[in-house]
Amino acid sequence: MTELEEAMAELELLVAYICRQGLQLDGKLLKDVLRIKTEFNEQKALSEEEEAAFWQYFNELVKQVAPASVVSIRDSNPSHSWQARFPKQFKKVHRIPLYYGLLVCAIIILTVSLQTYYMVGIGVIHKTHALFAERNEFREKLQVLSLNPSHKASSEWLAIKRKEQELDQEFDANRTLLLRWNKYWQLGLSTEVAISEFDKFTYHQNKAKLTAQLDFTIEQRQTKDSAKQITKLKDKISELDKAFVLHQARQAFFDSRLSAEYVVNLLANYILPLLYGLLGALTLVLRNLHLDFKRGTFSKKLCLDYNLRILLGGVAGVSSSMLMGDGTGVPQGSYSPMLFAFVLGYNVEIMFALMDNIANRLGDKKA
Repeated sequence: MTELEEAMAELELLVAYICRQGLQLDGKLLKDVLRIKTEFNEQKALSEEEEAAFWQYFNELVKQVAPASVVSIRDSNPSHSWQARFPKQFKKVHRIPLYYGLLVCAIIILTVSLQTYYMVGIGVIHKTHALFAERNEFREKLQVLSLNPSHKASSEWLAIKRKEQELDQEFDANRTLLLRWNKYWQLGLSTEVAISEFDKFTYHQNKAKLTAQLDFTIEQRQTKDSAKQITKLKDKISELDKAFVLHQARQAFFDSRLSAEYVVNLLANYILPLLYGLLGALTLVLRNLHLDFKRGTFSKKLCLDYNLRILLGGVAGVSSSMLMGDGTGVPQGSYSPMLFAFVLGYNVEIMFALMDNIANRLGDKKA
C-alpha cells in the first residue's frame, strides 16, 4: 500500500472523528477532498494537481484534530468500522491500560506488604533492644541485693525479682517474634549459630580439665572431703555447660538482631523508596493514559515514554533515600522519606529538569 492509498483510507477516520467530536469543518474543503477521494477510487490514480490539492486538504484536516493525530485516533479512538477492519490492533491497544493497571495493583500489594513487614521489624528490633537492656539492669540490681542474704526475703527484692521475670518472659516473646520475622527474608532457611573457634577451644579445654579432675577424684579413695570435691566439680561442669549454652543463645540473638537491622536498613533506604518512586510514576502514567484515551491522543509510541517515566521514577525514589537519609543505623519508621519518594516519582520530569539546568549552568561556568 502506497502512502497515498493509506492516506485515503485514513481520510474517513479523520472526517468521522471531527464530526463525532463536534469540531469545526469547512464544507467546501470536505466536498473537495471527498471528490478527490471518489476520483481516486474510480481511476486508482490522481493527477499531480489533484494529488497536491489532496495533501493540502489532508494537512488541514490533521490540523483540525490537534493535539490528536491520525496515529493516535487510529489506536485509541477509531470508528466502529475501523475497529471491525483491524480487530487485533484495536484489542492490543486497549489492553495496554489493563497491563499498566495490573502492574499498579502488583506494586501496591508489594509496597503495602513490605511496608507492613518493615514496620513490624522496626517495632520488634526497638522493643527487643529496650527489653534486653532493661532486663539486664534488673538482674544487676538482683545481684547487688543478693550479696546480702537478709535482702533476699525483703519486699524490694521480691518486687525486683517479679519484674525481672516479667521482662524475661516479654523479652523471650519478642526474641521469638524477631526470629520468625527473620525467617521470611531467609525464605524459611535456618542458619546455625556461628561460635568462634577460640570460644569453642576455651570451652572444651576448661571442660576437659574439670572432667580430668573429676575422674581423678572419683578414682581416689572415697572420703567425706572427696565427696564434696566431686559434687563441687560436677557443679562447675554444669555451670560451664550452662554458660556455653547461654553464650550460644546470646550469639544467636545478636546475630538475628544485627541481620534484622541490615534488612530493615535495606528496606528503608533502597527497596521501599524504589517501590514508592515506581508507584508515583505509575500513578502519573495511569492518569495520563486515561486523559490520552479520552482525548484520542494515545498511540503505542507513547508506551516508550511511559516505560521511561516508570524507570526514572524508580531512580528518583532511590535517590530520595540518599537525600533524606540521616546516616544512622536503624531508621525511625518515619513516613516522610517514603512520601518524598512518591512525590519525586510522580514529578520525575521536574527533578531531572532541575538536574539538567544545574549541569548546564556548571558547563557554562567552566566554558
